[in-house]
Amino acid sequence: MQTIEGLTVTAGQKASRTVRLAPNLASTAAGAQVVSASSEDPGSPAKFAFDDTAASVWSTADTGTAYNSGPDQRATVKLAAPATVSSVRISAYKATNASRFSALKDFTVQTSTDGVTWTTARTGAFGYQAPRPTAPDLNFATFTLAKPVKAGYVRFFVDSVQGETATYAQVADVEVFGSGATVANGSVATDPPFTDSGTVTANNPAAGDPTGLQNVFGVTGTEMNTACTFPPASQGVDGWVTKLPSGFSDGLHSVSVKGTSPLDDTVGHDLDLYFLNSSCALTGSAATASADEAAVIPPGTVYVLSHLYTGGNVTVDVTAVDNR
Repeated sequence: MQTIEGLTVTAGQKASRTVRLAPNLASTAAGAQVVSASSEDPGSPAKFAFDDTAASVWSTADTGTAYNSGPDQRATVKLAAPATVSSVRISAYKATNASRFSALKDFTVQTSTDGVTWTTARTGAFGYQAPRPTAPDLNFATFTLAKPVKAGYVRFFVDSVQGETATYAQVADVEVFGSGATVANGSVATDPPFTDSGTVTANNPAAGDPTGLQNVFGVTGTEMNTACTFPPASQGVDGWVTKLPSGFSDGLHSVSVKGTSPLDDTVGHDLDLYFLNSSCALTGSAATASADEAAVIPPGTVYVLSHLYTGGNVTVDVTAVDNR
């Protein structure tokens, strides 16, 4: 993502401007590769920080202790082509359902020609005025290196986050620009559809809310929400839990569930969807009174719970697709 400024058009006249965009050498769509990450949440992997968009974020694992009191987590990317790096562009946005105090504050950028020997090329920070950071504080910002440096690899450290008590860190995008490299136009290969299926023995109309105003788990969902062990021992009692492939929670994937039963194949089944993160906390839901269900997968989601509200011995077919 690059911003073009400075073009003024007068009413009744035409104006043109030639724009030459430098390639983002850290873009996975252009050939860059994430080679390591010291910490990442399964629902928000490190590759989300190198996908050319602030809509998806890299999140470190939630340790339960203050991030700023622990080690500085890092992600390493092999650039699309060796280059003389002159600047980096960073977005400190956090996921829409995450705490704003988990957003990136201080960072360090290191470079290497071989991925072994490293040199600090730039440090930087995102600040805010009390009482809390807002979107403009965390928006994309460009940080120019004091001196251009040759690099084939870049290592990005999250040195601190905005809140002293936040227990994880998030960063939306890391972009690298320079000269001396030719990179072909990138293309993103869509993920193949992911499917899962199972049989749910009984319905549980006492759980769930057909209005969608309240999220109440049934037997299977309650076990998953409390024990957070996949698959749950109560798999199939009144719900079916599906574990999504890594990377499906970038806001560009959706999931649908359909129920069938030989006993009542002429009617639909009221299935509700509940989305859980790596800690099995709720990230969102799609719970209507209609048969079956479908929704965009919320950020950070790792598990999908298909809860059966009506019917019995229902086979549930879950399909997650890439909408790009």
